[in-house]
Amino acid sequence: MKLSSSPYQRWLAAERDNDDAAADAAFARLLSQLPRVEANPDFAARTARAAWHVRARARLVTRLGRLTVVALGVLAITGVTLAARLAALLGGFFVGAPLGAVGYLIEYAAWTVGLGASILAWYSTRQHRVPAPTVSPTPTSS
Repeated sequence: MKLSSSPYQRWLAAERDNDDAAADAAFARLLSQLPRVEANPDFAARTARAAWHVRARARLVTRLGRLTVVALGVLAITGVTLAARLAALLGGFFVGAPLGAVGYLIEYAAWTVGLGASILAWYSTRQHRVPAPTVSPTPTSS
């Protein structure tokens, strides 16, 4: 690795040469030479407020997304049965009855498999619960 004049160039050269230790040291020197910037209270408050709004919106989108997926899933499962009822109204018993039987079998299979999967997931999470690691507070230096 050739020596360059600035810490930035030394860091880039070390990265190019795949010398991780030298790259880490040059990057640390580069960061230590940056001027210290103190955030004023207004900036900190606006940043915290913006982060809170992003978090609240993400939770709302997640909640609405889950509800939408559940509604679409229920509609997909019961769709054949609903189509059978509509076909029975329009086409009579011989069209609606076989389609209705298929719809009820699909519903039975879906609800049975879904309930079994839910019970299995609940049971497996209860058995393999690992306590969260405790973190001791680090003392602050003044």
